[in-house]
Amino acid sequence: MTRGKRWLTRIDPLLLFAVAALICLGLMVLYSVTSAPQGNPRAALFYRQLVWLAVGSVALVVAAAFPPRLLDYLSKPLFLASLLLLIAVLVLPDSGGVKRWLRFGPVSFQPSEPAKAAFILFLAGVLSKRGFNPGKVSHLALPIGATAAVIALVLKQPDLGTSVCFAAVLLVMLYWAGVKIRHMFYALSPVIVLPCSSIPVLLVPYFIGLGVLLYFSGLRRSMAVLILGANIAVAAMSHPLWNRLEPYQQERLKSFAGQSTDPYGPGYQLAQSEIAIGSGGLTGKGYLKGTQKALMFLPQRHTDFVFAVLGEEMGLVGTVGAVALFALLIARALRAAAKARHRFTSLLAAGCAAVFAYHVIVNLLMVVGLAPVTGLPLPFFSYGGSFLVTSMAIVGLLINASVRWHDY
Repeated sequence: MTRGKRWLTRIDPLLLFAVAALICLGLMVLYSVTSAPQGNPRAALFYRQLVWLAVGSVALVVAAAFPPRLLDYLSKPLFLASLLLLIAVLVLPDSGGVKRWLRFGPVSFQPSEPAKAAFILFLAGVLSKRGFNPGKVSHLALPIGATAAVIALVLKQPDLGTSVCFAAVLLVMLYWAGVKIRHMFYALSPVIVLPCSSIPVLLVPYFIGLGVLLYFSGLRRSMAVLILGANIAVAAMSHPLWNRLEPYQQERLKSFAGQSTDPYGPGYQLAQSEIAIGSGGLTGKGYLKGTQKALMFLPQRHTDFVFAVLGEEMGLVGTVGAVALFALLIARALRAAAKARHRFTSLLAAGCAAVFAYHVIVNLLMVVGLAPVTGLPLPFFSYGGSFLVTSMAIVGLLINASVRWHDY
């Protein structure tokens, strides 16, 4: 048997099945969204998605073909390149006040999407180095600093949902690297204090509790003072940070908290999503027969709220089936992470699982009203070239980790 055939026989068949089934189901739903009514301006999006799927397939093969040692070697240059692209987005002329895309003639892409793959590679490289000690808070400075840099650049675009994705990936990969939960809490406490700052009565007990934990933590006094000072600084900056959010972002958060007064803002979008999903019942209204979609009641039905169309047309059966496929994909990713012999490969698979889990969980909670509307797409379902190509590349990294679990 040739080397290429041996490589193919090692590919996880359940991983491939989950991805192929999700792609097919996603294309079916997107076709339904763009096929009606007649004269729908989004009709061409389905065919564009097919083109991006072809590009993504190439990205998958390339990501799966690189040996892990080479990926480790390239991780820092790729991450640096992604930071430069994120900076370029902010420097170049914007599009309607939103700085998210780089345009090259008729083609445009969103640098924050491939930055996710580069970020996973970078963290896997840093956390797998021989000198990294998960028991030292000081060793978390580089991964947390790099995460803060990416989040700051993505927030500036602004893109709140994507920026939180990097924080979620960091948490999962730190845990997988062996960092103690209490050390993760100390390092990320400045982020935790931010939502508490919106309710001043919570700040006093929070700082009392944090002070007690730091006193008995065994950390060096200078480190404990630094963590406490960072929390105080972030709490003091919470109001200016809120004012820096875009009006639509503030409105989305208010809508989730039940404080929005705009009946046609995010609250309207969420209400139509819940109507679409609820009206689907057990088996749905039938493929291509969704009325919320056809009558254009549901905004963003081809991107952030595409799952609502699935619920309306295929009902509970279709939505449970899709969730099961996503669960299978994430479970096989975690299996690859647990099986890998080398820390880099293991962390790589864990980071890929974290990206998919974050997007799926947040998007599904969003469309049923259990999370704020953040504009986060659903993998393999939502229209978007940059997101689809990146998702396919991350699948390629997963295949790489599952096939080369014994290599480095």
